[in-house]
Amino acid sequence: MNKNLAIGLVVVVIIVVGAWAYNNSSNSTVVAPVATTTSAVTAANSAPVPQTFVTQKDGNYYVGNKLLDEGYVVDGSRIVYVSLMHMSTGTSYTKAPVNGADLATFSTIRTPTFSSDTDVMYGWGKDAQNIFYQGYKVNPETATTTKIDLATLTVIPNGYYRFVEDKNAVYEVMYSTSLNWYYMVLDGVDPATFVLIGDQCAKDKNGNYSIGYYGEFAKSDGPTPDPSECVHPGPGGMGE
Repeated sequence: MNKNLAIGLVVVVIIVVGAWAYNNSSNSTVVAPVATTTSAVTAANSAPVPQTFVTQKDGNYYVGNKLLDEGYVVDGSRIVYVSLMHMSTGTSYTKAPVNGADLATFSTIRTPTFSSDTDVMYGWGKDAQNIFYQGYKVNPETATTTKIDLATLTVIPNGYYRFVEDKNAVYEVMYSTSLNWYYMVLDGVDPATFVLIGDQCAKDKNGNYSIGYYGEFAKSDGPTPDPSECVHPGPGGMGE
């Protein structure tokens, strides 16, 4: 074999080997698609939603082109709750289906704003059978607890605690790890004359009441307090 032929064969071998190496190197960067599992879908649905998911227009909030009403929006054949509290803080949003809600009869309960927080949605809703708070069904405290009259239900706004009333009674909505969200009747309280005073006091025609740090409701003696005496001291409360 002459010298020129040998050199030519070496060049051909180098080119072939180089092309093979290039092709295999390029192919190694291609990742095959991974099948989506149920757990992956669940995790994706519960992950924080980007802020662009919720938009504001003309004083209302929208998910896409659907009105976000007190945090609730129709998603196909179900009601979804979006955990939106303060738009101005730039916090992330999450969404979850409202278990037990009847789409055909579900409606929101508008709550009067009690402070300067005009971007607050309180998350109250109801259907033909139940009351809901921030996406969760609120159950009676016990099997013998008076059932709320949904036709006359109204929400009493308060900065730290949750009170609702109907034509028959005043109720406090509380949370516990065993019962989750539940409501209890405030015995002896008159719904027609009941009013809150600040965060931690109330009154009706029967007298005055105090509201403890964690929502403990009790009759109190003495004159009706000034609202300045009924300011919650700070974090806590909310019935938790």
